[in-house]
Amino acid sequence: MLEATGFYIKWKDMQAIVPVVAGALSGTVNAPTASSPGVELAARWSVNQAFRLGAMGSWNDARIDGNVIVDALLRDPVTGLPTGNTTPTVVFYRNDRLNDVPEWTGALTFDFTQPFANDRLLFVTRGGVQYASERESRSYGTGVTGDASTTLDLRVGIEGMQWGLYLFGTNLTNEDALVSPIQSSTRADYGMRYRPRTVGINFKFDY
Repeated sequence: MLEATGFYIKWKDMQAIVPVVAGALSGTVNAPTASSPGVELAARWSVNQAFRLGAMGSWNDARIDGNVIVDALLRDPVTGLPTGNTTPTVVFYRNDRLNDVPEWTGALTFDFTQPFANDRLLFVTRGGVQYASERESRSYGTGVTGDASTTLDLRVGIEGMQWGLYLFGTNLTNEDALVSPIQSSTRADYGMRYRPRTVGINFKFDY
């Protein structure tokens, strides 16, 4: 099976964080519109009754349609209080990418199910590889860029009529990419990262 989808999103009154007092206080306003053309593709293939493969990919060019400029209050260098004077401050420029939206994403998945023990039990294996291109984080006219990331998840188990026992692993590649960067004056690597490699056992029972 093959699926393809094209889309175009026009986002009005998008919320944006802007400076109210320069370097001290921020607020939220409705920014100009943002546009997001994109394409999504998905394919699924049943190799046989037990083994299935899947592949998905997307492209998303989400960008701001116009400059976002606000008049931020200036602070007195001695007291730190607002002076009443303002300075034009650029928050976003036209064609800046939306924050935390990767341009490219993709995934490969597989699913294997095999009956055994006179068909009373099922051996189940599921897994997948996920990819996302780098994300950007912008504010006050400047921005930082995170890292592209690739992660691998896997689950292997046995299922009965009312129960299941599984060994699972998430982020098996131990990906440490900076996937959601946050601007910081003291650290260039500040932001959100994946949880480290995690392996565990899961048991379920239906009653």
